[in-house]
Amino acid sequence: GFDLQRATNLEIKTAQEVTLNPQLAIGAASASVDVTETAPGVQLAKSSATIERTFQNKVFADIPFLNPATGFRDLTQIALLAPTAARATGSTGTSINGQRARNNNFMIDGVDNNDPMVTIASIRVIPEAVAEFQVQSSPYSAEFGRSSGGQISLVTKSGTNEFHGEVFDFYRANFLDAMNLLNKRAGLRENPRFVNHQAGASFGGPAIRNRTFFFGLLEANRFRQAPDARNATATVIPTAAGFQALRNVPLGPDQTAESRQAMLSALGFLDQIYAGNPGFTGLRTTSVNGVAIPVGTIQIPIATNANLWYAVGRVDHALTSRDSLNYRYLIDDRNQPFTTSNLRFGPLFAGDSIIRRQNHMLSHTRSQSARLVNEFRFSYSDNVLTGTDPNPKMPTVSITGAFLFGGATSFPQGRKQSQYQFQDTLTYTVGRHSLRLGGNVSLVKLFNDAAFDSKGTWTFDSLQEYMNNRAATLRIAL
Repeated sequence: GFDLQRATNLEIKTAQEVTLNPQLAIGAASASVDVTETAPGVQLAKSSATIERTFQNKVFADIPFLNPATGFRDLTQIALLAPTAARATGSTGTSINGQRARNNNFMIDGVDNNDPMVTIASIRVIPEAVAEFQVQSSPYSAEFGRSSGGQISLVTKSGTNEFHGEVFDFYRANFLDAMNLLNKRAGLRENPRFVNHQAGASFGGPAIRNRTFFFGLLEANRFRQAPDARNATATVIPTAAGFQALRNVPLGPDQTAESRQAMLSALGFLDQIYAGNPGFTGLRTTSVNGVAIPVGTIQIPIATNANLWYAVGRVDHALTSRDSLNYRYLIDDRNQPFTTSNLRFGPLFAGDSIIRRQNHMLSHTRSQSARLVNEFRFSYSDNVLTGTDPNPKMPTVSITGAFLFGGATSFPQGRKQSQYQFQDTLTYTVGRHSLRLGGNVSLVKLFNDAAFDSKGTWTFDSLQEYMNNRAATLRIAL
């Protein structure tokens, strides 16, 4: 007879068709071949030419994938382990197939997770919420034809017939990091104190055994730090002696004493800066009406604390032996003070970043027969982003070759966007062929409140022109 062959523990991964090619051979009754699992690494699917890398939860649950721009865990960083993936030049994103970091397509449970304004991932996803992570490099099938870069897909965890729970705390602190060059240049001798707790809990199990399952997770992310030079923006200002000298500079042509006093009064905030004893570098002088004014470059460390909440809830229900229903909800809530607008003078003109992103997904899968399967998905996402301005009525003043004070020209600002997505995919298997037909319709509504120059923006060609009250331009939105 034939040799006994047994294939066990076969995994059906995201966007993958598993092909098994057994070879029947005549052999002794005692000989057997067992296939227990697939070797990890880059895989070339036998049913298509797609090159992909799939990671199970244990891989990213044990490795702290940090986003270098935020310092928080970011699961999309795992894409760097995929074939043809590399860090994008001048970016913290991932370039796949030589494309820009903004040319990737991000999906959660098969639905969009893309920010349509800047074409990056929208909702932050933490490792404890994800069961599987997949990166498709090339050449992927037509259903993934949205972007020319990689297809980055996440599948959230679901409940099982057993109750499972988890409590976690990802901890970071200043004494665990090496001293960086920016803080050294700012005159600091050790890393500014910071503490970061990314703590939460999850729980899942059966609501009705063998039929209805649930999973829920909540994370609180708290980041507290002392002022840090890495958050500073370099700017050139008069030294304390230089500011005192400006009070005695001769008046400009046709300038009144009242005009000069108004210009000096607008710079009164510099006294607060000098009180902090900022370290000056690149000391030099600039001429203002024939008077040499000492100026230098400063970098004022700023503390950027953060309060982040993240939650996921999921319910899976078997309607019948042929029909299954799934609902999943995600929320990513962030409040980060002093992270936007004008950071040249510490928190004085800095704004807050407030973000709330939500995503709902409902799917229905029906197995019409052993050959015919239909899957329908609907998703709704809602994103609200706000950038505040601590001085919404104060105009922005830009002095060429020196500094800018007041809030940035594009603040305050905000953005509200919502997306409705409908997907349907019909798969039919006949003989050695698999045919797939489907459609994807998305409706995106976007309201972008970026009021450039809403407070008025004055531009002066030099510090001398500013002191003489001779503006080069004034831009104001009407």
